Amino acid sequence: IAVDPSNGDIKYSGLNRDMFNDRKIAAVCVATKVSNSVYDIAKQLYKQDIGKIRLNLPKKPKLIKYKKLVKDEFETTKQYNSRVLKSKKKIDLENKINLEKWKKDTIYRKKIWHAKVEQAKENYEQNFLPYFGKAMYVKYGNPKIKSAKYDADNQFFTIVISSTRGGYKKTVKLPVKLKYAKKFKDILVKKNFNPTIEFEVINNKLKFSGIKEIKDPEIMVEKSEYKKAYNIDSKQKSIKELNKFIKRYPNSTLISSAKERIVTLKKKIILEEEKRKKLEEERRTREAIRAAEVAKRKQRKADSFYEKKYVGEKVCMDGTVALFLSTTITAYVERVSGNRIQLRIADTDGTTPNLNGVTLYRDTLIWDNYVNWYKCNY
Repeated sequence: IAVDPSNGDIKYSGLNRDMFNDRKIAAVCVATKVSNSVYDIAKQLYKQDIGKIRLNLPKKPKLIKYKKLVKDEFETTKQYNSRVLKSKKKIDLENKINLEKWKKDTIYRKKIWHAKVEQAKENYEQNFLPYFGKAMYVKYGNPKIKSAKYDADNQFFTIVISSTRGGYKKTVKLPVKLKYAKKFKDILVKKNFNPTIEFEVINNKLKFSGIKEIKDPEIMVEKSEYKKAYNIDSKQKSIKELNKFIKRYPNSTLISSAKERIVTLKKKIILEEEKRKKLEEERRTREAIRAAEVAKRKQRKADSFYEKKYVGEKVCMDGTVALFLSTTITAYVERVSGNRIQLRIADTDGTTPNLNGVTLYRDTLIWDNYVNWYKCNY
C-alpha cells in the first residue's frame, strides 16, 4: 500500500478502490499531532467505516381509516349498506397491499444488510489493509524529501524523508551512477516533486519498503530528459535535443520512441516546408497577376491619351493641388481641331485647379493639347 502525496488517497494493488471513500480522511485530520499509533488510528478509522453499515428499515405504513359515508335522501338502506361495504373492502385491500409491500422491502433490506456485514467479517484482513495508509496520512501528513546528498566517490545518495506534519523521518541509501546523479537530484529538489512512500504490513506494523517514484533513478532521469526533449515547441530544436538524448543514453528503453519521434518530426517539417513553398508560390502568382493587371491598366491608360476622341465623349486629366493633393478633372469634348481639343469641365473633384492660367470650375470652357487628356473609360 502507499500514501498518495497529492491528496492523501491510498494507493494499493489487488483491491477495489471503489470499496473505500478515501476523500473522507480529510475530516479525520487535525492540526495537532496525533499521539496514537498507526495501528490504533487505522483500527479506529476502520471501525468508523464499518459502523456506517447500518440497517435502515422502511417505516411501517399507517392504516387507512374507513371513510364516514352519509346516507342519501333518495338511497335505500340496502343500497347505502352495500356502498359502505364496498368502501371498506377497497380500503382493506389498499391496507393489505401496503403492508405486504412494507414486509417485502423490510426482508430485502435485512438481507442486504446481513450480506454486507458478513462480507466485512469474511474480508476483514483485506478490507483493513488500506486503513494503514490512511492512518499514516492522519498521523504524519504528506511525505516529503527533506534532504538529498550525493557521495560521488561511492556513487550513492543519502535521502532523508520527513513529513508535512512532522514526527516521521526515514533515511534511505540509494545507489545512483555519477552520469545520472545531478539530473536525478534536480528532480528530487523540485517543489512539485511529491514522493509516494510504500510500506509492507508485518504483524500489524508498517515496514518501510521504498519510494515508489525513485525505485529506478536511471529510468526516472531518462524519462524526464526524454519528456523535455519531446515537448519542445520548435521541431528543429526538439530533434536536436532528442539526438542528444540518444547519444547520451544509448541503452535507454526510450531510444526507439525517441527515434520514432525524430522521424515523425522530420516528416512534419518536410510537410510544413512544402506547404510554405506552396503558399509562397501562390502568393507570388497572385502578385504577378496583380502586377500584370496593373501594367495592363497603365498601358490602356497610356494608349487612351492618343486614341481618337469624339465630341460628347468624357475625358479625364490627373493633377495635383497644393503640391500634394491629387485630383482628377473630368470634362466633355466639345470640339477637336488638329492637336487641340475644346473641353467643357464637368467636375474638378471639389478643388479649383488652374490650367493654362485658367481657374477651372464646372462648365468652364477651355482649349488644351489633345494628348493631355485620356479617356475616362479606358
